[in-house]
Amino acid sequence: MSSSESSTDAIAADGLPPRREVIASRVLLGMIAGGASLPDVLGALCKNIEAQAPGAWCSVMLIEDERIHVAAAPSLPEAYSDAMDRLPIGPQAGSCGCAAYSGKQVIVEDISTHPAWATYAPIALKHGLHACWSTPILGASGKAMATFAVYYRECQRPGQRELDLVKGATDLASIVIARDRSAAALRDSEAGYRALVETAPLGIFVLTRDRFMYANTALARMLGAASTAELVGRSVIGHVQRNSRPGLAERLGHTSKRGTTTRVEVKLLRMNGTEFEAELIATPMSFGGAHSIQCMVSDISERKRAERRINYLAHYDDRTGLPNRNLFVDRLSQALGHAQRNGKAVALLYLDLDRFKTLNDTLGHAAGDVLLRAAGTRLTECVRAHDTVARLGGDEFALILADLAQAEHAEMVLAKIFQAFERPFTVDRRQLFVSTSIGIAAYPRDGTTSDLLLKHADIAMYRAKAAGKNTYRFYLPDMELGLSESLSLETDLPGILERGELELHYQPQIESSTGQIIAVEALLRWQHPQRGELHPDAFIPLLEETGLIRSVSAWAIRRACREARGWVDGQGRPLRLAINLSASQFKDPRLAELVAQILADAGFDAKRLEFEITEHTLMEDTKGTLDTLRALARLGASISVDDFGTGYSSLSYLKRFSVQRLKIDRSFVAEITEKRDTAAIVEAIISLARSLFIEVVAEGVETADQRDFLVSRGCALMQGYLFHAALPPARMEALLGGTGVVLPPPPSIPHEGPSARVQAA
Repeated sequence: MSSSESSTDAIAADGLPPRREVIASRVLLGMIAGGASLPDVLGALCKNIEAQAPGAWCSVMLIEDERIHVAAAPSLPEAYSDAMDRLPIGPQAGSCGCAAYSGKQVIVEDISTHPAWATYAPIALKHGLHACWSTPILGASGKAMATFAVYYRECQRPGQRELDLVKGATDLASIVIARDRSAAALRDSEAGYRALVETAPLGIFVLTRDRFMYANTALARMLGAASTAELVGRSVIGHVQRNSRPGLAERLGHTSKRGTTTRVEVKLLRMNGTEFEAELIATPMSFGGAHSIQCMVSDISERKRAERRINYLAHYDDRTGLPNRNLFVDRLSQALGHAQRNGKAVALLYLDLDRFKTLNDTLGHAAGDVLLRAAGTRLTECVRAHDTVARLGGDEFALILADLAQAEHAEMVLAKIFQAFERPFTVDRRQLFVSTSIGIAAYPRDGTTSDLLLKHADIAMYRAKAAGKNTYRFYLPDMELGLSESLSLETDLPGILERGELELHYQPQIESSTGQIIAVEALLRWQHPQRGELHPDAFIPLLEETGLIRSVSAWAIRRACREARGWVDGQGRPLRLAINLSASQFKDPRLAELVAQILADAGFDAKRLEFEITEHTLMEDTKGTLDTLRALARLGASISVDDFGTGYSSLSYLKRFSVQRLKIDRSFVAEITEKRDTAAIVEAIISLARSLFIEVVAEGVETADQRDFLVSRGCALMQGYLFHAALPPARMEALLGGTGVVLPPPPSIPHEGPSARVQAA
């Protein structure tokens, strides 16, 4: 399940979480394909954009006779639309009139002061409209034929996302309006002889024995002839593309023999040899006493391009060029039918890109699109020609591996995918490492229908992400039980603070040579009324997905500062308080302001406060990271890099950022006495930190051998079960009230397992 969407959304009919904008786009494309009226389609287009841009009111104005006419404005006040209808275009005719006049986008963030609204501002302000961005909708000739406007009740400028939405809306509106006008011209052409007289844009000619006996000026212009005389007497075959000739001859013969009107689409050739798509309406007639055929010709190139575009959007993802959800479900059904007939297996791989939402929000949607296209290309390179790679939306992809002897053969493709994602992606000259989590469901073992396989692959992918990401899981029946428990737990989250179910425990950090407690790390616990005490790994991901993480983080920082305010070490010195910051909390531009207020309210010395941040968080947005670190440093707080050595980042950031401590990840500590390469990594980290005058803290120390190894390499600060487990505030205060010294427990003390840190933010 994607990082940008809740994994617990309701399952749609096709087995995947529904997305409102995707559903709206399908409805819109269906209206276009079904021949809905232009006002209805444009109204639906406005509603679609409004659904994706909360607070926006949209309109489409058609340009006719140097005036703008309201074609669609479903949400604007009717009185305002009436007042603005049929206004003459010009530089002071509001945003739309000005855009129609100039042919350029007009962004007005304050209607009351902008010169384009000098005449009509009172009308807009009367209806509570304060901002209006209008974009011309251009035809094939590049001339404006309509405008697309976005209104807001508050003064504001568009962000990149709004600009992207408007760009997509104007592109689609251009296709729809051009198609409507082409269709209108075609309807006019069907009026027979009246159209011959009244509709000059249509090419008209008369054939006698396959030669032009008459041609009008429009046809000469269409075929690139200097005059109509240049066409008369020529064979029509010379102006028909070779592949179109048999079909045209058959239809014209049919018309001649049966005496009926017929339509035929052909590719015609101009005098210079270039081709274009045309529709011919052929009617038998007598010309000069001879049996002839009259043809009316319409250049339908633009209409055909629009139809191909609409058909493409109905089946393919516009960002990556891969099959979209509609085509994917169709191909999956075909693959299952073929497998059933031939006794084969089908593997469905459902994957998303780890950390994509963070990268997309940090680098921008344009960079996110580049990454999506690159990921789609790499996935396509990992499969066979008859397999399918599709983008289902967001950062979610799905693969159909058909005609497998057995489902386990999919593991060969999985190995290729993970190998492909080991290479960095280049986006805006940045080297980004992006991993993927994959869930696999197989036919017929895990289901015999498309819906069931999609559901099971989605569940398996969710399990892969929960297992630490950058891995895969085959679907197992008991996975649904775990997912059900997670969903149940999520329903208990609202009101968790108000009910007082959260509390903090504290684990000491020890100076190994003396056993002296020199710092404590705050660890979050949920005292669930039915399930008992829950550690962070059971609910922090749910807090992230539901958006509750920031309020819980603020509570944790405030509570920790208050509880640790009076604690001192064995020498009577104030203790350092360490709190973890999540990526979402760290990216809050008001973080330093929030911390300053909490410190003031709690009376806590900022110099005693340390924030632990992961390598990934530091590297995701270098400029934003630097700004936040500087703001925290100005308060007096220190920074510790958590899980050091587990990320992909460059060590150069240690020089750029004001980092006071590195925490050696527990996964390294657990192996230092067993694996030589792990021991070498730990030694390198300690040596690097010493050369940069940075303290090192080893976490997860659980044996005396681990402690002795670390001490011998110069690591003086440690925490873990060898010294003490996390304690509630009262017991932590009592421990400090004694000697303030923690000695390793005797061997008889049971091993409690690894501790889980609090994502206090």
